Amino acid sequence: MKKTILFRALLFTIILYATFLKAEDKMKSPSGSSESIATEEDIMKNDVFNLKLIGLSLMIWKSEHSHIYPNDLGVLLDGKILVEGKYFITLGSHTVIPKNGDDIRKGQCDYVYIGKDIRDNSVPDPDKPVAFTKIQENSKYFCVLYADSHVANYSLINLPEQIKALIKANSKEVDNSKNKDL
Repeated sequence: MKKTILFRALLFTIILYATFLKAEDKMKSPSGSSESIATEEDIMKNDVFNLKLIGLSLMIWKSEHSHIYPNDLGVLLDGKILVEGKYFITLGSHTVIPKNGDDIRKGQCDYVYIGKDIRDNSVPDPDKPVAFTKIQENSKYFCVLYADSHVANYSLINLPEQIKALIKANSKEVDNSKNKDL
């Protein structure tokens, strides 16, 4: 069973990575330079990709640790489950890419992790959020990672009440004035 979960996670990661590479090519300027011309939709797609990858990595981690989520996202980088810090950063963000788990613990991450001490004995709860994007200035979207590794994206204009409550309950983690209006 453990090998099946890991195989599915690996296969899904490969498919997601191929999709991400296509999106990354699209974000380059026509001249081929690395100058970013990412749209809000590109940023949202990147957040969905990053959160899905984080979600799959969390599933691998917890399958090896008595089905308990880690205390923080830094363990994914420390444990080499995710080997690049760029997956903890929103496209176009000014956050410095973390080099190790300690950098993530110090705040070099554009996602708020709320999965600490969640226990999933068998089937993950598809309604239990474990992480979400920090609200960036001028952002129109908000993404939430759920325990079963699916990611939902919401328009900040019409956020459901349970998502507003999630943001407010974790507002100390989100150091952005945009969430005051929620």
